[in-house]
Amino acid sequence: MRKRFILSIFAFIILACVNTAISYSVPAGTIRYVKEVASGAGTGLGWGNASADLQAMINASSDGDQVWVAAGTYYPTVMAGDGTGARDKAFVLKKGVEIYGGFLGTESSLSDRDFVANVSKLSGDLDKSGTFNINDSYHVVLSAGDVGSAKLDGFTVTGGNASATTAAMTLNGITFTKYVGGGICIRSSSPALSNLVVVGNRCLNSTSSNGGGVYIYESSSVLTNITISNNSAENSGGGMFLTTNSTAMMNNVIFRSNKSGASAGGLYISSSSPSIINAIFEGNEATSNGGAMFLYGSGTANVSRPVIVNAVFSNNKSLIATTGTASVGGGAIYCSSNVNATLTNTTFFGNTAVLQGGGIVLAYVSSLMKINNSIFYENVSGTDNHDIHVEVATALTLKNSLTQQTGVSGTDGNIVGQNPRFISTDPSNDNFLRLSVAAGAVSPAIDKGSDSFITGITTDLAGNPRKLGTAPVDMGAYENQDPLPTTMPVELISFTVKKQSNSAILAWSTATETNNDRFLLERSGNGKAFTYLSEITAKIADEGIKNYSYIDQSPVNGDNYYRLTQIDKDGTATVKGVEVINFALLLTEITAYPNPTSDKITIALGDSKYNKAVIIDSNGRVLASKIIQHSDIDFNLTTYSNGIYFVELSGPSGRITKKIIRN
Repeated sequence: MRKRFILSIFAFIILACVNTAISYSVPAGTIRYVKEVASGAGTGLGWGNASADLQAMINASSDGDQVWVAAGTYYPTVMAGDGTGARDKAFVLKKGVEIYGGFLGTESSLSDRDFVANVSKLSGDLDKSGTFNINDSYHVVLSAGDVGSAKLDGFTVTGGNASATTAAMTLNGITFTKYVGGGICIRSSSPALSNLVVVGNRCLNSTSSNGGGVYIYESSSVLTNITISNNSAENSGGGMFLTTNSTAMMNNVIFRSNKSGASAGGLYISSSSPSIINAIFEGNEATSNGGAMFLYGSGTANVSRPVIVNAVFSNNKSLIATTGTASVGGGAIYCSSNVNATLTNTTFFGNTAVLQGGGIVLAYVSSLMKINNSIFYENVSGTDNHDIHVEVATALTLKNSLTQQTGVSGTDGNIVGQNPRFISTDPSNDNFLRLSVAAGAVSPAIDKGSDSFITGITTDLAGNPRKLGTAPVDMGAYENQDPLPTTMPVELISFTVKKQSNSAILAWSTATETNNDRFLLERSGNGKAFTYLSEITAKIADEGIKNYSYIDQSPVNGDNYYRLTQIDKDGTATVKGVEVINFALLLTEITAYPNPTSDKITIALGDSKYNKAVIIDSNGRVLASKIIQHSDIDFNLTTYSNGIYFVELSGPSGRITKKIIRN
């Protein structure tokens, strides 16, 4: 069943903002006008005589002409190429013809349109049923061969259903298979795509059903202000599949809530080298590897070399739970063989992988990746607990980045194990993943990037200046725009907490100290109520870095929050940081009750630490999955048949399976 999607307000806001930023030249050719219902003579020569047949107006146009389309829903009326059935109907782009949507139907200037308020929708839902079925168009929009300066700008593309098993058609001498690219399918062609929302398209019924929303083959298209959401692919690239020497340029793109039955819920890149600047990958899901993105090159002569700048990867998921000969997982990105990727000023937050690499997996010796000025935080993996899983150490070059575990703190400008101090981790908050400058909670990522990696990059993901003043660039996708607090008497370089057997080793370093008297150490089990641990006297106030340490030989079972406070000689106290570490010192029994059960089962974890629970049937199939956030977790079994099931828990305390019975 295909739902009618309500487009993200956030996506609309972005498009609305860029709408005022793009300038359009006065057309030299003819303008043809289209409305949902024809007016006047229906010739297309003026709003008063607007045609209701969009494809007819495209076909009537010549290189340099424009087609203006008023708000409404438009369905393709002409079978593309040598198509023989109704499902072959699609909107076909023509060389040099620019097609603009988003008009009210009275405008005299292209800059007067408002494509957010006036939605021009291109739909493959030919029978207008609102559900996917055998009557839908295989593709909504097609572009084949040389289309020169052709452009599609200001539309919503939806309802494409590329569900054939083996069928193909030919357009402009180029073969199009009918199981890829439900929304937009581009082959050996490079139209410009701008201000589009590609939503609610799919492809299926083939092991090569790739690119539910968009399929691009051998193209250098420029994509600007594009939102690709809620699309699906039975195989790979739920949002987009980009393949075969494509050098597409993407600027201001959003991949949100797309799904794939194999790899890359968001974007699959195969033997291609796109430039992706200012991007959000959020909530995408892959049944196999690479929740948001999968990178692959078919050989040493076809290496994928994507460049990604100012991007956020958040809350994407890799669901694969079966190990193989190579590393598997990659909550955000899976990097396969023959890849040489560069990521600069990217932020990875809250991505999850059932197996390896909560943020990224680099699976092979040829899975090369350079990561610069970036942040990794709260990315979770079930088996290795790594933010970046690297199969071969030489595959990763990491510089001026803040990570959870990967790298060595202080080497190549990297910071390891520190909280980046985001203002908010709520995606609905305007300050989501922005860096904090609050007193006592200043982000350690501010001014810690390297300017050498941002040549030619002048703005951040939000469109703000990428660099302020003479201080170095920040780490992450967003540049702090607010002044830092007044200089403190003590400049802290780092504060870390690490395990050593059943003890916690606290270590911190300062760059400068003025009027410093001592440091206060406190501990908490919940991050709220802290108790005294010790006080450490300040060292002699001379020049140079000063290193301090303390050993807590009696940490509590579970989370231990350690707070470091600096105290001046006049008694002024400033919190310099809070770090948390978990100890599983005494694991209590895991219980499932009631067991047997006829409806709900509760799993009581006690002091054990697990972050994921799955329900598995007797054939080993995963039926349900939950991320654990509390000490107890519930599953509703009312829809399950009577029989034996298993709940599998995984996390820092290891992996454990409990048998449960539904009666």
